[in-house]
Amino acid sequence: MAQGAKILLVDDDPDIHISLGTVLRAEGYHVTSARDGVEAMKFIYKDRPDLVILDLLMPRKDGFAVVREIREDPEYADLPILILTAVREEASRRRYELETGSDMDVQDYIEKRIRPAELLRRVRKLLPQPAPEAAAPAPVAPKAKVLLIDDDPDFVAGTRVTLEANGYRALTALSGAEGLALARSEKPDLILLDIIMPHQDGFMVCETLKADAELAKIPVIMLTSFSERLRDTSYAALQGMMLEAEDYLDKPVRPPELIRRIEAALKAKGGGP
Repeated sequence: MAQGAKILLVDDDPDIHISLGTVLRAEGYHVTSARDGVEAMKFIYKDRPDLVILDLLMPRKDGFAVVREIREDPEYADLPILILTAVREEASRRRYELETGSDMDVQDYIEKRIRPAELLRRVRKLLPQPAPEAAAPAPVAPKAKVLLIDDDPDFVAGTRVTLEANGYRALTALSGAEGLALARSEKPDLILLDIIMPHQDGFMVCETLKADAELAKIPVIMLTSFSERLRDTSYAALQGMMLEAEDYLDKPVRPPELIRRIEAALKAKGGGP
């Protein structure tokens, strides 16, 4: 892996920046985000990245125009481009050929969605590899076992990479029921729990955990996208339930802050580093 390589992630979907940005940063890449082709070209000319991950359908200036502008500039003609889009590859290449009269010169093409491990594999292939080290470091024993319960598969995948990159053993569940089953069978050291989930939301899951004598002492960090609303009087009852949790974090969660709060919760429990 080219540790420290600069990657420009260009997409108008904020969820893509959160999920894929988390995955890439956890691997040691420096990630810059652009929301459309106009922003992307400004970043490219200001500080040339080592790789561009590019969506095709965006406002103001789409990915087709970005590819064309990059390839028409001799200074950037060899800049690696990885297309990440919902558009089928054959249709995209045909459109580019009709508009420009030439083939779409990109190094790789991925149709959304992609698993984090596969994305990282593709990225590594396009970046220069570091010289082999004399000896690999000894494996580090996991710090603690963390269970993440969240129904967003992109967030789960990105957060799992963050946890494992920081030495934690990560368990994941995409529903409250699945999360409770894993909590009972695995007895994690800490639980990250989303509030908004179908069927059984985070408040219900937290209440169940705290009512179970075997699970009640496991620290719970709630994850929420609407923390401001929790301060309204109309949400007073929900706030009361939430007091059972040790902490809560606003989404999107920055990896360094997530790790800091996990370590603090584990230390308070007496099992932290």
